Amino acid sequence: MEELIPSFTNVTIWQKRNFVNTGGTRAKFISLNDNEEIFYFKGSKEAPDGSIRYPLEFWSEIISSKIGQLLGFNMLDYNIGYDSNHIQKIGCLSKSMIDEKQERLTEGITYLKGYSPNYDPANDRKVIHFSLLIEL
Repeated sequence: MEELIPSFTNVTIWQKRNFVNTGGTRAKFISLNDNEEIFYFKGSKEAPDGSIRYPLEFWSEIISSKIGQLLGFNMLDYNIGYDSNHIQKIGCLSKSMIDEKQERLTEGITYLKGYSPNYDPANDRKVIHFSLLIEL
């Protein structure tokens, strides 16, 4: 059970990949640890004025990760990350799920827009459901 306790990692001095853009609405960045492994740091939702709307939102990913592992699912391992220079100093941290030499990460919104070019995440979230995603 101890493997289900989130670890705490200070990523302040890790090399940031500022030239890589990630999508979504949350404050995040990509960083390399000392072994040059890729990690994603995600804080909570950042409002246009720079404030944090849901300051504890990142915990949902950590908790979901640990519950999924407990149930035996093959899950990304989310833990606690800390960066003293980031707008939100604490967030969730996960190792990249892809091998960048052989794979490319494509966000789900790309597929949704391919299915429906007029898809607008702000207005259409309620019409997207699991059964539709399986059809894609």
